Amino acid sequence: MKFRAKLLIVFSIVLLAGFVFPEKTMVPVTGATANDWHKDSFWYEPWGSSGVHKGIDIFARKGNELVSTTNGLVLYQPRFGD
Repeated sequence: MKFRAKLLIVFSIVLLAGFVFPEKTMVPVTGATANDWHKDSFWYEPWGSSGVHKGIDIFARKGNELVSTTNGLVLYQPRFGD
C-alpha cells in the first residue's frame, strides 16, 4: 500500500475518533447553564461599530468563578480594571 493511502487511512481514523469520543461540553462560568447564553451573542450580524474578533466573550458577574472547559496550561492572565 502506498504511503499516501496509509496516511489517508490514519488521518480518517483520527478524524472519526473525534466524533465517536467527543469532548464533554461545559459552560465556563460556575453556576451558569446553557440557557444563560444568547444564541445571537456570538458571530451575530450586524456587528455594529465595535467590530468583531475571533475570541469568545465570557460574561459573568464580578466575583463569579470561571473554569477552564478543557485541560491546559495558562501562560498569561491579564488583569484589566483591577
